[in-house]
Amino acid sequence: MRTLVFYTAQTIFDATKQAAPAIHHLYICGGGIRNPVLMYDLETLFSPDTKLHSTAKLHLDPQWVEAAAFAWLAACWCNQVPSNPHHATGAHSHRILGSGHYGN
Repeated sequence: MRTLVFYTAQTIFDATKQAAPAIHHLYICGGGIRNPVLMYDLETLFSPDTKLHSTAKLHLDPQWVEAAAFAWLAACWCNQVPSNPHHATGAHSHRILGSGHYGN
C-alpha cells in the first residue's frame, strides 16, 4: 500500500509539473487530503516554492469540488455557455457540452 500511495503522489507531481511547471500554490481536494501519508509525499515531492493548500482555504470543502464542477457544467449547458476552454481541453473551438433529458 505504501508503494501505491507514493506512486499516486508521484503521478500527481508529474502531471502538475507538466501542466503548470511554474506553479506556486496547489489546492488539494477529495479524500486524499485526509491521507497524511499522501500529503507528506506531495509536500516532499514539491519544492518549498510550491505551497499545498486545502480547497477549504478557497471556501470550498474538499469533498464538494466534484459536485461543484458538475453544477458548473450544468449551469453552462442551461445558459448555453461554452465550457471547454482551449487551455484546459486542447479543443479547437468552443462547444456547449452536455445534453438534457426529461422524463415523462
